[in-house]
Amino acid sequence: MKYAPSTENINQLWADLMIGELIRSGIHHFFISPGSRSTPLTVAIARHPNARKFIHPDERGTAFAALGFARATGKPAVWVTTSGTAVANGLPAVVEASNDRIPMLLLTADRPPELRETDANQTIRQTGIFGAFVRWAFDMPCPDVAVPAQMVLSTIRYAASQSLQQKGPVHLNCMFREPLAPHPVPFDHKPYLAPLQTRQENHPSTEHIPAHPSSFPLPPFEKKGIVILGQWSRSSVDVPLWLECLSALNWPILPDIGSQFRTIDHPLLIPYYDQLLLSASFQESSAPEVVLQIGSRFTSKRLQKWLEQVMPESYFLVKDHPFRSDPAHLVTHFVEANPITYIRNLSIHSTATTQTDWLIGWQSANQKVSEVLPNRLDTDVEMISEPFIARALSRLLPEGHAWFLGNSMPIRDADMYAKPSGTSVAIGTNRGASGIDGLVASAVGFAIGRKQPLTLLIGDVSLLHDLNSLLMVHNSPFPITVVVINNDGGGIFSFLPIATEADVFEDCFGTPHGRRFADAARFFGLPYATPTTPASFEEAYRAMSTSGNSGLIEVCTNRPENVAFHKTLQAELLTALDK
Repeated sequence: MKYAPSTENINQLWADLMIGELIRSGIHHFFISPGSRSTPLTVAIARHPNARKFIHPDERGTAFAALGFARATGKPAVWVTTSGTAVANGLPAVVEASNDRIPMLLLTADRPPELRETDANQTIRQTGIFGAFVRWAFDMPCPDVAVPAQMVLSTIRYAASQSLQQKGPVHLNCMFREPLAPHPVPFDHKPYLAPLQTRQENHPSTEHIPAHPSSFPLPPFEKKGIVILGQWSRSSVDVPLWLECLSALNWPILPDIGSQFRTIDHPLLIPYYDQLLLSASFQESSAPEVVLQIGSRFTSKRLQKWLEQVMPESYFLVKDHPFRSDPAHLVTHFVEANPITYIRNLSIHSTATTQTDWLIGWQSANQKVSEVLPNRLDTDVEMISEPFIARALSRLLPEGHAWFLGNSMPIRDADMYAKPSGTSVAIGTNRGASGIDGLVASAVGFAIGRKQPLTLLIGDVSLLHDLNSLLMVHNSPFPITVVVINNDGGGIFSFLPIATEADVFEDCFGTPHGRRFADAARFFGLPYATPTTPASFEEAYRAMSTSGNSGLIEVCTNRPENVAFHKTLQAELLTALDK
């Protein structure tokens, strides 16, 4: 194996070996926040011809950007940070990655062990800092010729494999003594590197081969069933193949907004399933005997509550990881498998073609909802509502554009009201822990991973949480159109029972901030628009999303009016369903 690492000092040599092994393992993207203790790692990345680096001053932002990249690609990105509280800033992104089973590699620089517990500057307990949220953690020793170079390579390769196989973050805490810069400190490197000469160039030091099951349990095809397409951590699926295989069941397919199927127009897809469940009579007549869920959690709380009431006879959950995804404890069959392998097997063995009336009932109800929504949410409406924004974006996303959805109301409105347009859109979400922090940075990382322009739909409080990541938006190699819905506070709380407690609600939950984002856009060098009508929103979005530049569109709404609009719209849908 031909190495060309720096041999000026042992710190830089180890860092070069680590970064080189990551790149040979297929991991090329590094999200870095500048710092002194991480100097050897940063220099190794900056000087490696095949490394792709993204620099941002805020550690929390780079951690979320690495998360977004991994969500888009299914491959871990590397988060590199210096010691001290810089490491602690990665915890929110690590929690999200852990809960949503997103691979991620954390390279945190640290002071040497003799400085721990001594009141040394910028020195904290970094080992175990991420607790149970990492799949594996290791305290890399300070670089030393007494430690074989093979150990450096095998540890890096094991960390990369564990991140992929266990689907989550892996933490390598890397201790460095000074000198941190690549200044010459002579040492005899030839004997040290000699054991590596037998290894193949451009290949990782160790191969890890995962096991693959050969057979899977299949649902009872002859019964009345539904297919739920839950959220899928990988942003790319073979949509035609999935639909072809699932059509063998002749069951209605309920696509979550994070499944990559929600925006598709297909006879088997029931995109408005959440709104169908507004009707008690529909709930009663459409209770399934069998549920086949592919992918993890779904957004709709109404669907979750209904399934808890129904308690189907059989509940098959197909997922490509070993972790439990069953908050209501309904699953009767956990199937750990690649979903495409499973549904191919399902289509080969399926004998179900008799449930035509069952499917038609779902299709008919879905059609009723689809006939009501245009009158309230499409181009000729007068009022600019929050559901209108979500639906408009589902219609207007330019071809080749990805979509990232913020938590709280944006993802819920998109899940309920997005218009099936006939094409699949790569949709990113942070639903592992469903936090509102780091969403802007995650969206930028998702765009980099997808190598696509992207539209981010986000709420005002979420944007305030991650405001400095607008610098990432400005610096993104792929244009980001940020659409922020500003209802002056936490809009989702207005839908909760606490909203009736007038003496505490506005100050403690609504929390109005009284701010607009025009000055923020100006500060970060982003074009800005603030449309006030549906027509002007569509015009502004079309112009900005096709301009080739990043920008920010702010839509101001009213929280009480938003609640009233949702209630009125759902009352109209219920009337149509029960007619």
